[in-house]
Amino acid sequence: MGAISDFGCGAAGLAVEDLLDPRAVIQMGQPPHRIDVLPTIDGVDFDAC
Repeated sequence: MGAISDFGCGAAGLAVEDLLDPRAVIQMGQPPHRIDVLPTIDGVDFDAC
């Protein structure tokens, strides 16, 4: 959550639980300067990293 605050989106009202939903797509900003945060992506096993 610190990185999200550092990016300037601390007021977005996000909680850790929002990032735990594997289907969540969190969008911050407006195109073309938008960041999409995906808690999981197909084909990547984060436990193995």
